[in-house]
Amino acid sequence: MALAVGAWLAWYYDPTWFNRAGSLVIVSGVLLAVSRFHGWVHAEQMKHLQENFDAIVDTMVWGSVNNSQNLTPEVKQRTESVFREQVQHRLAENYAAAKDELRAWEVLLVVAGTLINGFGDWSITTLKRLLA
Repeated sequence: MALAVGAWLAWYYDPTWFNRAGSLVIVSGVLLAVSRFHGWVHAEQMKHLQENFDAIVDTMVWGSVNNSQNLTPEVKQRTESVFREQVQHRLAENYAAAKDELRAWEVLLVVAGTLINGFGDWSITTLKRLLA
């Protein structure tokens, strides 16, 4: 949004507006990097899993097993343990992938914002000359 408004202001008013928009993109990238949003999301997922594990197991495991009442407590406990490990493993994998993707966005925002901040007015002025 900042880039679109900055580009519009730079095109119709003063080219330095694009530089300012670039600095806002840099700030967005830095704030994203320091916020550790992905860590908060992972912690919330794990908390939700712990709070609702019995209901999740009842729905996803025992709801699809015929005659689950006939299983011994040991089998049920082992099944729930394996299920919990698998769910935690999958969440950890998803967390790692999301963390890597978010880091890529952080870098992209900072690099793109820095380039626009440094060369934004020049690029707008050059583009206007080429199109005139």
